[in-house]
Amino acid sequence: MNNLISLIIIALISTSAMAVETTTGSFSSPLFAKSRTEALSATSTHYALPREDMTFIEVGGHGQNVKFESSTAVATQNSESNNVFFFKHSRGLTESFALDFNFDYTMKDSSASYGSTGLTRALLGGRSSFEAMAMTWVYGGAFIYRPDETSLSDGGRELAVMASLGFEENVDIALWGLQLDISTEDTHYRRNQSNLVGFFEMPFVTSFNLGFSAGADLVSFSDNQNRNFASLYGVYAIDRVSNIQATMKQTNEKSYSLKSANSELGLSLNRVF
Repeated sequence: MNNLISLIIIALISTSAMAVETTTGSFSSPLFAKSRTEALSATSTHYALPREDMTFIEVGGHGQNVKFESSTAVATQNSESNNVFFFKHSRGLTESFALDFNFDYTMKDSSASYGSTGLTRALLGGRSSFEAMAMTWVYGGAFIYRPDETSLSDGGRELAVMASLGFEENVDIALWGLQLDISTEDTHYRRNQSNLVGFFEMPFVTSFNLGFSAGADLVSFSDNQNRNFASLYGVYAIDRVSNIQATMKQTNEKSYSLKSANSELGLSLNRVF
């Protein structure tokens, strides 16, 4: 696995080096994008989809506080604190298609109920966009690899697939949108997901945008079985192509007598070029 990650990183560096060589060879082509609007066909924080020969990169981390609860005859409750570091990379191959590569590296709590420190999630996929009804529509698919899933008590799956469809729309100075993700990725208590997510972003003060997103898993949406999540995020523009983002997220899941609550607080830096 370490060799695979090394090869992927080398490939990304080689791709960036070739892009630099190509752009520096002609003064008519800028080395970097002049703005996020120029670099992205879908400009919201939620999508950030790069145009042809443009790149979006985000690096950051977040702390997790996960609580598990069982309300059976013998009630139990335990919690764990983890640190997750992530890397996101999207490269526009055409004006409306981009290749995505993301991975998460988790430093697990010593009392974690499953899994261990190391690579916990990797994604490789692609997304496309088109304009219709005065909105930017984004659709795509991805393969997801989670090497720690075999340690789940029900024998989780390492490999999952995901398909998504959504849109974003500019309304005056604000952005809003929806996205439906259907995947075979496991959650804490069950297999497969069908998440409907909505988001809203708007300028709050100069160079600072405020956003909110919320969603739920539609596979099981009842009093006995449900999963929902919400996040609040602030984005500060360092310049026209670089942002710092702070995020608070809460995810709750219930499966009859079993419950989990995951609180996250994170910070990241992203840039387009």
